[in-house]
Amino acid sequence: MSDTVKQPDNPENDAKAAEPSKLGRAMPFLFVIAIFAFIIYKQLSIPDVGKVAIGLGLVIFIHELGHFLAAKLCGVRVETFSIGFGEPIPGCRFRYGETLYKIGWIPLGGYVKMLGEGDNVDSEDAEEDPRSFKNKSVGSRMIIISSGVVMNLLLALVCFLIAYSNGVKERAPIIGAVEAGSPAWRSNIHSDMRIRSIGNLTSPMFDDIKPIIMSTRKGEIVPFKLESPDGTLTEVNLEPIRSDEPPYPVIGVTPGNSLSLFKSHRASTKPVREMSAAANAQPAFEQGDQFIEIEDAAGKAIDLTSTPEELANYQNKFQTFYNQLQSQRGSELKVKVLRSNGEKVSITVPPQYTQTFGVRMQIGRISGIRNNSAAAEATPVQANKEAKGLKELTPGAADSGDKIVELKLPESDGSYTIITSNFDPKVAGIKALDPSRLPEDLDAWAIRNPKSDKLLMTVLRSVEHAPTQIQFELKWDRNAQYYRELMLNAKSPLSIPALGLCYTIEPIVEAVEPNSPADQAGIKAGDVIKEIKPKYENKEDKKLESWLPIAANQWGYFFEAMQSLPTHNFELKIQRGNAEPTIVAFTAVEDKTWPRVDRGFLFESELAINKAENIGEAFQKAGHRTLRMIRVIYQNLYAMLFGRISAMTMSGPLTIASFSYDIAGEDIWQFILFIGLINVNLAVVNFLPIPVLDGGHMVFLIYEKLRGKPANEKVLELTLYAGLILILSLMAFVLFLDVRRLFF
Repeated sequence: MSDTVKQPDNPENDAKAAEPSKLGRAMPFLFVIAIFAFIIYKQLSIPDVGKVAIGLGLVIFIHELGHFLAAKLCGVRVETFSIGFGEPIPGCRFRYGETLYKIGWIPLGGYVKMLGEGDNVDSEDAEEDPRSFKNKSVGSRMIIISSGVVMNLLLALVCFLIAYSNGVKERAPIIGAVEAGSPAWRSNIHSDMRIRSIGNLTSPMFDDIKPIIMSTRKGEIVPFKLESPDGTLTEVNLEPIRSDEPPYPVIGVTPGNSLSLFKSHRASTKPVREMSAAANAQPAFEQGDQFIEIEDAAGKAIDLTSTPEELANYQNKFQTFYNQLQSQRGSELKVKVLRSNGEKVSITVPPQYTQTFGVRMQIGRISGIRNNSAAAEATPVQANKEAKGLKELTPGAADSGDKIVELKLPESDGSYTIITSNFDPKVAGIKALDPSRLPEDLDAWAIRNPKSDKLLMTVLRSVEHAPTQIQFELKWDRNAQYYRELMLNAKSPLSIPALGLCYTIEPIVEAVEPNSPADQAGIKAGDVIKEIKPKYENKEDKKLESWLPIAANQWGYFFEAMQSLPTHNFELKIQRGNAEPTIVAFTAVEDKTWPRVDRGFLFESELAINKAENIGEAFQKAGHRTLRMIRVIYQNLYAMLFGRISAMTMSGPLTIASFSYDIAGEDIWQFILFIGLINVNLAVVNFLPIPVLDGGHMVFLIYEKLRGKPANEKVLELTLYAGLILILSLMAFVLFLDVRRLFF
């Protein structure tokens, strides 16, 4: 018989006995926390990390507090209130009344566990207790489920109210560039204009444009009021266009640039494009460099700094800077920048040249004419031959639209430069009409002939279904010459800003230069380029290699895109007659006779302080920002669902924490604004109709309300498992993107 006496049951003794096993389970988490604490101590600012922890913790806490308070108000028994998942952190667990409160080790959310909900839904207490969640009315359960989202939206509103009362940075309402052929372009909206109102919204910011335009219906008109740099006010009514690229309505404008180079939380990120002239500058540019001075062609220094009054009115000197880029292409550029440490550095930037492979492509039809432009007012040289104005392509009418075949440019010495599609290298004094190069050739003519303001253009026009050549006189608009007009997608045409027209370029080879890369690759006149693939040497870039299809009229965009890629090696898929397509490879070479304006600078957007003048305006701005953010999130989800926005752009908790840290160390009001944005994101995403999320629960409650009985338990179980798998897969995916984005 043993002398051991069995001790009576004692809950306290059991708890003490269990403590070592809990500590053992927590050891891996403690180890990870220790590593993070060491990194924070060595590499990061502890106060800023504290701000991030408090801010993001508040987002989760408020969401769960909403569920908790609603459950209590509806008389539901709450068993657990947890911030984070997993085992509780030692010292962060206590019971008050019937509820266990704790903070878990895994900071990826939180939960409120109620009787009759979750894994205890089928327990005896859940069935019989009137305070069980499942025994409450559908209306009460809807209130409990939706209250987390409501609390997040209320917190977002408060954050926005605080932020706008003190002033936050947003993208300034400046037009940086306009897409050729777009509604904005046709209505004579141009770069450097300031947006004063959009519809009923006065004093908008640039980011107000997208949600308003994306929400328009077909045929809907949006009134804009804009101000030119000289103070002239312009009112236009724009009808957004819809196409499959992009998949939502657009008007064709981009935000204004500041004179500060791109700045990132990753030190390895370059503020200039790889393999560009700016990348070869001496000394090298650094992140955040601010341009404060540039020398003109005569060596005179031009000040690029702006007064506080100019900045308050959204006027910086970027246009001045761009004008010098235009006039000094082909020459060294000398600039002075202000570094983030206060140092002023003089930098010399070599010229940028076009990468070519020795082909001249077929020019397409004029596809757009800007209102009140030189093209719209062009005068036929032969009286009564045709009415004034060039003609643009009419969709669906193959023989409509003028086709440029020749230009006659007067020189200061009384001679003419002739650019023609009927080029014969044996004839002196003429140049081949290369549609990719035509805007550069005309700009070069205008720069060397500052007093010339007219030129002659011959177009091919279908007159009674017969091709007829007609010559027009056009006025060169020297102000419009400096407008920034871009090709934003494959369907964008190429523009000549000073003439107010744009045209397409066919992917059909017109001619091949002897001994060029194209000639050596075996490309012939008449070949049709069907696809293009860039070839990279960098292992990371190689993942981006893919064949890009080129449709009719789209060569201009792909040729322009070639200029900004970090490679000179390409493959083309060529169609010759009825033969099977063949693949040819070539290495593009610099054409020293073809300088470019763009030298590879990557600029930050121009920012402005958006501050409410009084509490009423603060409420108005806060409400507007909340609704705008909700609209943008749904629009982006729609575009991502249909493959128009890459899923690779998604961000997870690590990226959010990283951005939070960057902003926390920069500006407390900007950080509060960011926390408001996180609240809106959490509210919208959590209310998506996905099982496991609040939105999925709401769908089942609506079903129960309409049918008068809950959904089939088997169906409910299967959908919950499917939702769980989807959420866990999505979480793993965004964590993978975060790790790759932040550490590799």
